[in-house]
Amino acid sequence: MTDRYDQLDEDDDGSIKYYSRAGKPIKLGTWCRLLSDPNYKSIARDPAGPFIVSTIWLGFDHAWPPCEPEAPPVMFETMVFVSPDGRSIVNFAEVFGPWRFDSEVEALVWHQQIVGKLREITADETKRLTPGDVRALLDADVVE
Repeated sequence: MTDRYDQLDEDDDGSIKYYSRAGKPIKLGTWCRLLSDPNYKSIARDPAGPFIVSTIWLGFDHAWPPCEPEAPPVMFETMVFVSPDGRSIVNFAEVFGPWRFDSEVEALVWHQQIVGKLREITADETKRLTPGDVRALLDADVVE
């Protein structure tokens, strides 16, 4: 018995290339099935003070402009959300990123560095940081 994802696989014309977390080509229906699985899609999610750092698998190449054909697909993304309650990204006040990566390992390394930096800069609860302060610190100390 086929499901809606199997039908998408059959209808996939190959115009967009989809990839598993391991970087292997997959069909559209498989990509949809995996994307709907939060355990597969989510690489890491960590609180850091009022921030939530989230790294996910996107499943298709987000390199822009399009890279050379031999370049690995850029299909992982890290974003930082400012969360009023420190737990939920449903009602976030500010977003930082995205930072995008071509491997899960690279994405996790950057994720951990961003979490560490945010925990470091928010450890002093007496210091008030504006979103601009946070963006400048992340851009200067983490991303370079």
